[in-house]
Parts: sequence; structure tokens; C-alpha cells
Amino acid sequence: MFETLLSNKNMKEQLGSAIKNGTVLHAYMFCGADGTGKLTAATAFAAELVDDKQKALRMSHPDVIYIRRPEDKTTIPVDTVRDMRADAFITPTQAARKVYIIEDAHLLNDNGQNALLTILEQPPSFCIFILLTESREKILPTVISRCSIYDMEYVDEQEGAEFLQKELKKVPLDMLKTYMKAAQGNIGLAKT
Repeated sequence: MFETLLSNKNMKEQLGSAIKNGTVLHAYMFCGADGTGKLTAATAFAAELVDDKQKALRMSHPDVIYIRRPEDKTTIPVDTVRDMRADAFITPTQAARKVYIIEDAHLLNDNGQNALLTILEQPPSFCIFILLTESREKILPTVISRCSIYDMEYVDEQEGAEFLQKELKKVPLDMLKTYMKAAQGNIGLAKT
């Protein structure tokens, strides 16, 4: 479980336990700097919640929906949240649950967050919302209060270097450790 997520032992244990015990909540917030694995964590969690893990990990499962900021916008429009809210009441097509992953939730303005709040307050029983944010301070306290919060941990140098070596086979392990150290455990930054 959560093979694609590095470090974050407590998070993996708690989310794994919630799945095993049937105590999954309806809203989660994963907080951390860009490159710390928020999207990886959300995708891995969603994969455990739906019936086809491989489809979910490839981000192609119809019941795992990604809400993103449009490229031509600086925020996530309130209409996007309203559309998501309407879609949330449509039953899942393949799995028992629908999972909405809201990337860059800190880019929701107050109207967008208030629209989100209405579905977080009374969600359909089959829906789970995962908010990803670099800045918890930009999220309304009422939204935060509806979520179980996880702060992403930075990755250990050795673990990060070994992971990167699988991708960057020609780069020596010692150099990858140096990258991880320079990136202060931020694997996304170490890759660049």
C-alpha cells in the first residue's frame, strides 16, 4: 500500500488503517511545498479507494477526478467548483467511491472555497475530497475544519537518491544524494 509514496510513514499508516478499518473520512488536506509529493500521495490514496488500482495510478480511473486550475487562469474558477459539486451527486461509474483531488486548493478564491464548503459540509456518502495546498494559510478556516490535515514530510536523502536512480539510471548514486541534500529532501526539486 502506498508504494509510490516516499517517507511520510505516519501518513501512510493512518490512511492505510482508515482504509482497512472502514473509517475513511470525506475530506483530507495534504499540505507542503511544490515537489513534496502531495499529488503522488493523493493519487496513491485514491488508488487504494477505488477498484482498479492501476487505472488510478495512471490517472485514468473515471471515478478519480482531478480539479485543476485552467492554464489561462490564475485561480480555480468558482464555476469549476460548482460543476464538481453537481457531479459529486452522480453515483460512481466503476468503483464504490468517487474521489476528487483538488490540486492547488490555495488558488481557490473565497467564493470558490465557500462553494466547496457546501459540499464538504454535506457530501454524498460515496465521495471523498482531497485538497492539495502549498499554503494552508490561504484556505478558509471553515474549509480546514472539515478536513483531516497531513503535512508532507521531506524525503530522506538516501531513500530519495535510490528512488531517483530508478528514473535517472546514468546518474551516480552519490550525485543523486548531493541533489537530495541541496534540495533539502524535496524530491521534486532534486529532479530538476
